[in-house]
Amino acid sequence: MLAGNANQPSRRWPQAIAIVGLACRVPGAKTADEFWQNLLAERDTLCELSESELRAAGVSAAQLRDPRYVRIAPLLDDYDCFDAALFRCSPREAAWMDPQHRVFLETAWEALEDAGYDPFRYPGAIGLFAGAGGSVSSNLFAESAKFADYLGGTASVPQLGNDKDFLPSRVSYKLNLRGPAVNVQTACSTSLVAVHFACQSLLSGESDMALAGGVCVRVPQRVGYVAREGDVVSPTGRCRPFSAAADGTVFGNGAGLVVLKTLNRALADGDRIYAVIRGSAINNDGGDKLSYTASSVAGQIQCVRAALAAAGVEHSTIGYVEAHGTATLLGDPLEVDALNQAYGDGKHHRCGIGSFKGNIGHLEAAAGVIGLIKTALALDQQVIPASIHCESPSPRIQFAAGPFHVVQHAQPWTRSAQPRRAAVNGLGVGGTNAHVVLEEAPLREALATITGEAVLCLSADQPETLVELVQRYVDHFDAQRELNWHDVCFTAATGRAILDHRLAVCARSLGEAREHLQRWLQEPPANCVLSTNAALAQIAARFVDDGQVSLDSVTPLGYQPRRVKLPSYPFARERHWVQASSPLDHESPTPRAALLGEPRYSPATEETAYHAEFGLAEVPFLRHHRIYDRVIVPGATYLALLLTARGEHAGELTDIEFIRPLALAEHERVRLQLSLVRRETGEEFAVYSQSLNEADSGEWSEQVRATLSSVSAACVAPRLDDNSGEPVDPRQIYARFRELGLALDATFQTVQCTADQFFKISRKRSSLLVW
Repeated sequence: MLAGNANQPSRRWPQAIAIVGLACRVPGAKTADEFWQNLLAERDTLCELSESELRAAGVSAAQLRDPRYVRIAPLLDDYDCFDAALFRCSPREAAWMDPQHRVFLETAWEALEDAGYDPFRYPGAIGLFAGAGGSVSSNLFAESAKFADYLGGTASVPQLGNDKDFLPSRVSYKLNLRGPAVNVQTACSTSLVAVHFACQSLLSGESDMALAGGVCVRVPQRVGYVAREGDVVSPTGRCRPFSAAADGTVFGNGAGLVVLKTLNRALADGDRIYAVIRGSAINNDGGDKLSYTASSVAGQIQCVRAALAAAGVEHSTIGYVEAHGTATLLGDPLEVDALNQAYGDGKHHRCGIGSFKGNIGHLEAAAGVIGLIKTALALDQQVIPASIHCESPSPRIQFAAGPFHVVQHAQPWTRSAQPRRAAVNGLGVGGTNAHVVLEEAPLREALATITGEAVLCLSADQPETLVELVQRYVDHFDAQRELNWHDVCFTAATGRAILDHRLAVCARSLGEAREHLQRWLQEPPANCVLSTNAALAQIAARFVDDGQVSLDSVTPLGYQPRRVKLPSYPFARERHWVQASSPLDHESPTPRAALLGEPRYSPATEETAYHAEFGLAEVPFLRHHRIYDRVIVPGATYLALLLTARGEHAGELTDIEFIRPLALAEHERVRLQLSLVRRETGEEFAVYSQSLNEADSGEWSEQVRATLSSVSAACVAPRLDDNSGEPVDPRQIYARFRELGLALDATFQTVQCTADQFFKISRKRSSLLVW
């Protein structure tokens, strides 16, 4: 792989794996760049929750009075939001998906963009090895009583969207990954074990490129936890790895992935390389330990030594170890004891040690890959960040017996005769250990400056998203003025998905392109081709019109382009959340006396939900509202339910959209859910229906949606604008309706109008809402 000089890849080490892309979302950071800046700034991004926040999240007064209740949480921004349209998910599918699946899917997209590859056009096999948090993290299991109707159905939408078994295969389906899609579950070492398997897949040739990582998103988020004596969680709400003040860990939320290729292939393809994986190893402690959940020093030592042997490096050449470092009273001392025995007594070298968990908490299944990302960035930036909250190392940890010292302040990573090298350690409850040895990337050779015009191709799923993407490019060009213009155009053209709304910019340089983009933001032109070169404008227009990209327009003849870091896609932040089922007593044969039950209010989402269950036995008058001889629930029924729930003068209804009709068979029963979600401009109103027939799938369907504005307005019956003319016999109107298939008996015959108005209705019969 790399022998002696880090700049010279060696044919003697073909097992080298390059990290060519990475992405993560962690508390306090939506991107890997933000995470890195937080590490350098020594920020602790765990949040202290106020009593009002906790009450709003449903924490009881008894819990808040409990002195053991810790009001700290590592929060993940926008965990409840998802760009469903981009990933071609229906709102129903998006709502049922566990937030872990959704966050991981978007993070996988970002990691591939960071690597500079569009999986929909990549010719080789892309593998995915990943794992997620289990039932304690699942959206549905968090409040299982509310979702009892939906749990347990094999291959059902709830199971496919929530079971961790389907995480890798769903991402592979959505992103067109055709390599192995393997679910990995080894508790806290999950994502580091996934990295090991991904490396093996690349070395065996079954994958040409591979993603590896993990995710853990706990629901609900804005809650604390109870720290009982003997637990591993911190009663003070702070994670202090290796510190004398360490009193336990804090479990949190996050996701991370790395994109991997063999080093030789990455170099040949002009990839940007963060770091190189020299070797890795995994094992299990077996049964020779105190308990199932305990760690084994012997098992850890064996794993570390196997990884160093696989890497072909001496332990004395490792300059930094990112430890598992959970800040538990037994875990840290045992881990450092094992590392001491594997890395030597420290007489001949010194090695820094640290853990990111002091910054963002313990991310469980995602912990290993986040440690790997931190270490890869440290090698790439040649800086070792501080391991915070360790002013005084713990006397329980035998640092004097080995080479390790806690990195208490960020320090430049100077290079000796050997390349910079590091390692990442991962431990899992149950005894599965993982150790990965890293080395700095080979330096890219300087290339001659290439001049000439090229085409920058940008696209997005929605017009407003394209605007945001263009702004990101303007900001990126301001911050990264040294980027090679032709590398930028090549990466944008080949390393991004081609979406429906497109913009092409022809320019000679980064600065000129930035000026074009800035003008487009200020005064969007009639077309989306910005060029003064007629030949290139024709090529650019082809991209805008049909998404075809000509590589001749982005790279000069004979130039070997390289992939460079470009802005990531700005996902739409639309909230998608599953609605809980109605808390009905299914054993009671007595029908409900009223349609609307008691409201259920969720302060965390500001949503109020009402439920109704009925059939024609409870509301026989619906038999008198038929379309083509089928009983159809009138649209006015939904509006009447809203008025019942909110009162006669609750506001003004606008933007009413009837999605689909609801037909009722004679012995069919249905359940309606009326949902009100508070927004700044008022409340969004929606009604969903679900058939309760035994043979039905139990799926929810959206019936109607509208906006209930916050402006107070009296409820005014709709009327036609023209009041001229003589009154007409309503029987003529309803006879005409019957000809159109709408049969309304006396209960629904309430229309009164003039002859002129009746003529308008007859003439515009094609626009009638016949339900």
